[in-house]
Amino acid sequence: MTRKKIISLIILSIAGLLLLVGFGFLAVLNVKGDKPSELIIAHENGSIYFKTTSKSDGYGFTFRFRNEKNITTKVKSDIGLLQYSQDLEDLGITIGNEYFVSVCVNSQLQGGDSEFSNEIKWYAEKYLEKPTLLLADGKLKWQAVENADYYSIHYNSTNAEITTTQCEYNLELLSGGIYDIFITAHSENEFYNKRTS
Repeated sequence: MTRKKIISLIILSIAGLLLLVGFGFLAVLNVKGDKPSELIIAHENGSIYFKTTSKSDGYGFTFRFRNEKNITTKVKSDIGLLQYSQDLEDLGITIGNEYFVSVCVNSQLQGGDSEFSNEIKWYAEKYLEKPTLLLADGKLKWQAVENADYYSIHYNSTNAEITTTQCEYNLELLSGGIYDIFITAHSENEFYNKRTS
């Protein structure tokens, strides 16, 4: 074999190898992660969580909120858990509006994020803040809770409930003794969940 033929074979071999590596790289770029398991909305300890049991390869998740006008809000999370917070409201999620929520697994590869999970319908809701209690001048007092319309007062595991729109309760109305008293903030808007002190 002549030197020219050997050089041509080497060049063809290198070109073939580069082509093979290039196709393999493109194949890797086009691989998508597995579609996440169903999304779960959980209410725990006065908070709302969006959860998936899917695993991530370390690049986290994207939660998508789509409204009835097909406007989407996407929120990234390092873990398969997103807690409802003021941040979502700041991004445009409106209490009482209907949303279709889904999640995808993020990937480091361009175009490699998984498909979004099946959507679940959710009406944006949140919990009221807990009333913070203070004892002063023979009265139990608390700060007004934003979006609360009234308060209920429960004491000593009784079924008795006293409701008020005021932010105080005169303890002198109770007969002598030791009482465990709980104040619950309520809203007439069904999308604000009650919270007990």
